[in-house]
Amino acid sequence: MNVTLPRDLEEYVERRAKATGSSSPNSVVCEAVRRLMEEEKRHEDAVLDALRDSVSPLTSGDLKNVREIVKQARGRHSS
Repeated sequence: MNVTLPRDLEEYVERRAKATGSSSPNSVVCEAVRRLMEEEKRHEDAVLDALRDSVSPLTSGDLKNVREIVKQARGRHSS
């Protein structure tokens, strides 16, 4: 996979790689994606915990709907 970053993000990644002693900008991007995945998992867990306390339990269909809503919201905010 090849990803093209806007110049300001590319410069930031290069600075972070140098500042942290990372072997490459690629390692900085990998770490950022890992953190994003962890953050999404924390949010998902929080939603599940909140829904478990409600009157009806969360179903896998409910979770699928929540994920779709989040994807749509991200699409609107990233443009």
